[in-house]
Amino acid sequence: MAVLTARTKSAEQTLADRLLAAVPLLSIFLWLTIVYMIQAWAHKTPWLFGDELELTQLSRAIADTGHAARRGAPYSFTTLWTYVLAPAWLIDNLHSAYATVKYVTVIVTTATVFPAYGLARLLVGRRPALFVAAASAAIPAVAYSSMIVEEPFAYFYSTLALFLIMRALLTPSRWWIGGAVLASAIAPLVRGELGVLSAVFLLAGAFLLWRSEYLSRRRGTWSARDWVGFSTLVVGVAVFISAVLGHRSLEWNYATRLYKSRMLDLGLNAAGALTIGLGVLPVMAGLAVLWRAPGEAPRRELRIFRSVLLAAIVCFGLYTAVKATYVSITFGTYTYERNLIFLAPLLFTGTAVWLERRRLHPVALALSSAFVLLLILTTPYEMGIDLSYNAPGLAILQQANRYLQLDPTGAKIGLIALLGFSIALLLAPRVIGRAAAWLAVAVGAAVIGWNLTGEIAFASGSNRFSDRFADNIRTPFSWVDDVTGGSPTLYIGQQMADQNGEWLTEFWNRSIKAVWSLDVTGPGPVSDSGSSRIRRRTLQPQSLRPLGLSLRRRGAGHRDRREDGCDAPAQGRRRARAVAAREGCPALAATRFGRGCLFRRLDRCVQRLHALFDAGRSRGADSRRGLSRPLGRAEQDRPRDRGDRANSDRRRQAAAPGEADRGEAVQHPQQGADSGRVEGTGTSLPRRGDDQSDIRSHRAVARPDGPASPGREGELRVPAAEGRAQVAEAHRQQQSCDRAAPFQRIERARHRSR
Repeated sequence: MAVLTARTKSAEQTLADRLLAAVPLLSIFLWLTIVYMIQAWAHKTPWLFGDELELTQLSRAIADTGHAARRGAPYSFTTLWTYVLAPAWLIDNLHSAYATVKYVTVIVTTATVFPAYGLARLLVGRRPALFVAAASAAIPAVAYSSMIVEEPFAYFYSTLALFLIMRALLTPSRWWIGGAVLASAIAPLVRGELGVLSAVFLLAGAFLLWRSEYLSRRRGTWSARDWVGFSTLVVGVAVFISAVLGHRSLEWNYATRLYKSRMLDLGLNAAGALTIGLGVLPVMAGLAVLWRAPGEAPRRELRIFRSVLLAAIVCFGLYTAVKATYVSITFGTYTYERNLIFLAPLLFTGTAVWLERRRLHPVALALSSAFVLLLILTTPYEMGIDLSYNAPGLAILQQANRYLQLDPTGAKIGLIALLGFSIALLLAPRVIGRAAAWLAVAVGAAVIGWNLTGEIAFASGSNRFSDRFADNIRTPFSWVDDVTGGSPTLYIGQQMADQNGEWLTEFWNRSIKAVWSLDVTGPGPVSDSGSSRIRRRTLQPQSLRPLGLSLRRRGAGHRDRREDGCDAPAQGRRRARAVAAREGCPALAATRFGRGCLFRRLDRCVQRLHALFDAGRSRGADSRRGLSRPLGRAEQDRPRDRGDRANSDRRRQAAAPGEADRGEAVQHPQQGADSGRVEGTGTSLPRRGDDQSDIRSHRAVARPDGPASPGREGELRVPAAEGRAQVAEAHRQQQSCDRAAPFQRIERARHRSR
């Protein structure tokens, strides 16, 4: 008689066995990282302004001082991602630092394969789990890894938190529950939207409690009145929660109270873009898995997965609908698919369940197919634009329109055909028998290929935008830092119709610490704390000619008073420099700020001068403390006296030593030596709408008598004006305004102070 003994399995695997088992997953991570790093290498410069510039400034400030700040102004906490990127900005070479930031982002994004694999392994075997890992790291939104935005880190963290929630519900031990609670609590610090993960955790627990054996037995004894009472209770709880959220959130209040239909439309648009980007079939299979298939044995892990998937769909869907609705009523209407990308690992896990078991409930498949058909028919494809940043799933259609001349009608027909083909594939295992395993492999490969094609399409469109932005500035990009030697620099200008040039210059030059404009066209913010530390290096548009003469005063403190109202220590006049940039780009002028000179102090000074000017006009033309006449009239019409001649002599004496202060001009390395200055048109600028100033400015330039000498492009002109007559001469060519231009006020203040 033969005795058969079962072969015992080794209780512990060796390190070599574990490494061999991890090779497929590590290879997926390695190859995807190489692909995405190549895309990031081809991404020359940021183009998504001002999101990328804001995160860059915050992380640079954290690297330098340990505190978040924008242009020297303290800034509230936004995301942990700025702290993760901060060490990269400690690299001296800015190009190397930017490349390091991109490569770190690629690594973090591609690392999503590990929590996605762990999430799938709770339900399916190793091979379907590898499909989930590869597909989760190949969605079109992964192309965000070339940009300095929150989504890459948030996508990785969301997948990790969902894995911890699933594991805590499946294995309710102290450590797993504590890890899930901690991950859900930290999630809003990664990205504000991820605050819904706590709601996902609670709602999934409520669904599990509802489907527990105890409540199932109790529900079997309920009467019709019990069901009516329970339904009323659920509605009341929902109304109470909505009221609380509406009290604390303006977005929720507006969207749920006034724009319910718009919430539905924009939410479906976002879901449609996600469905197209994932390849249609994963959404159909993922939704159909929510219904228990015929002949399926009850499994606790599947019940937990369905609870988490349903809770995530409800929470992320509501957030996306509310956000898209609020943005549509305050800014513009967009398809916010990027707020739904966090559902992708769960939907791929549902698809992996079908790949392994190849069974779906027919009614569930019919309902999910009808829902996907509705999305295909109603979602705007946005094929008229090259790239939609908020909807990366549409990139595959947009690039098909670009290269294959596919129009929206053809795209809709193709997607409907893809829907029908997907239905046939999901039902095929019932017919083909043993060949179903090979069919599952082909379906998995096709889904990954579709997603990777969409990712490459989105990345190529993003890189084209980056190339266009790079063509807008000259190399080297950091030319301001090269010229100033890294000294703190102020960007000041007016009529800044296109701010992309300023944003690019500010990103590539760390020396630019603040930005200011004389009208509403300049971007914010500017703070007193930031501007007070800047030694007046001014980056200015070529159309601006500031008056930079210092008026020497002998008296208490022995200080110089500049025309712009800024006090500076009496160390002699500083030599002014002007760096000419390409046509249409700013130029750089360097003078000095005193420690106590603040931008808002300048605004207050200008406003006080305007009030004194009005008071002087009311007292009459012969008042010594006021101006004799408005600048709109020629000053030579007023009779002169000996006091005017004495003032004119003193001005000539003060202007003579300053002749040497205004000659030096430093040009961009690629700038031509001579080019004419483009004069302004004299059109008025709109009144500022922010809290910085209420200045409305005409562009007035004080000129010396006689024909103006041709200035070079970007040169800082510092004319020695002979009086208000020259300003009036320039002012006569412009439209009249109720308030004087800033430089006119400064000129009047100079004459009055003498």
